[in-house]
Amino acid sequence: MRILLHVGMPKAGSSALQAALAAERDRLARLGILYPRGPFIPRTHNFLLAGIAEKKRELPRLLHNAYRDRLDDIEPAFAAWMASLKAAIASRRPETLVLSSEWLFRLRADSKFDRLSAILGSLGGSVEVVAFVRRPSDQYLSSAQQILKGSHVIKPVAPIRYRAPLEGFARIADRMHVVKYDRSAFPEGDIVRHFLQTFMPEASHVAMAAGANAVNATISAEGMYVLARYRRVNHRRRRNRFTADTDRLLEAIRAADVSVGGDLRPRLLEPVRDAIDLASDDLLWLRDTYGIVFDGIDYDRIVAPSVPIREMKYRPKRIDEICVIDPERLDKLTMRTMNALATDPKLLRVGLFRTLSLWLGGPAASRRR
Repeated sequence: MRILLHVGMPKAGSSALQAALAAERDRLARLGILYPRGPFIPRTHNFLLAGIAEKKRELPRLLHNAYRDRLDDIEPAFAAWMASLKAAIASRRPETLVLSSEWLFRLRADSKFDRLSAILGSLGGSVEVVAFVRRPSDQYLSSAQQILKGSHVIKPVAPIRYRAPLEGFARIADRMHVVKYDRSAFPEGDIVRHFLQTFMPEASHVAMAAGANAVNATISAEGMYVLARYRRVNHRRRRNRFTADTDRLLEAIRAADVSVGGDLRPRLLEPVRDAIDLASDDLLWLRDTYGIVFDGIDYDRIVAPSVPIREMKYRPKRIDEICVIDPERLDKLTMRTMNALATDPKLLRVGLFRTLSLWLGGPAASRRR
């Protein structure tokens, strides 16, 4: 049996790929491909982290939030999942087992990779690792948007690390594949079609049905500003907690973005972009080791960091500290978003209009505070 382990990286098409594979479990199974359900989020296998973490404090915050005062239940839940997975392998005898977890890209220490290797070894078969890597500043911006859906905190500005996780995976893999995340190079811009055609050609015909686009829709920089301030006022103490009113607000922001028009793609401030793209020589290693080069980066300006990455982090407080904000567009977007939500009883109950004066002030008013 071949274990095809997709490890992300985060915000490089993982959600679209996982949703598509989960939607086509039955068709894939008939082709000898097992894509099992996960016990935490059924379409992903992020629960693998539960078997890798050596201490409870090392568990991802989402697992902490899900289990809360039942953290002692995680270990037996992981054991039960492994037992059910081994039973499915024994009964179905798949040629390929596909596991997907973008959370695995967070692994650093050798001991964590040893534990992952032991888990995979217990399932039997060879291990083939697939990692999609994205330009650092693009990955940062997409990740920052995702975080705002469940928190007001803005992602710290720091270089993206590639070398440590990829070297760890290469150490435990029988075969290693590192692919540049580039939609323009994928068939019809679809990572699902690319993944199936490249790594499971026997299932390439499934791609047409499986290519459900589960990519999280991008909002403008002005939309990010509105979202961050709403979360700060109404859900300040809720980190990584997704709420129904935030989902409704996102819908209104996306509609307002289209209505207002203009440049919907957020742009990082140049110093911020450079701090992410140029401050680590991991990109030089990625180029020299795997031949991956990201467009738009001046590789001659990349220098080895003189201080540890953890000390290079800059923690912005407002979206206008990282992104280019158009004040006029922000005002229009704010008003159209507010108009769309003015009669929503759910948002009225959570105190939406406590944010009105903050929103209408825009970046300049925020600075005066």
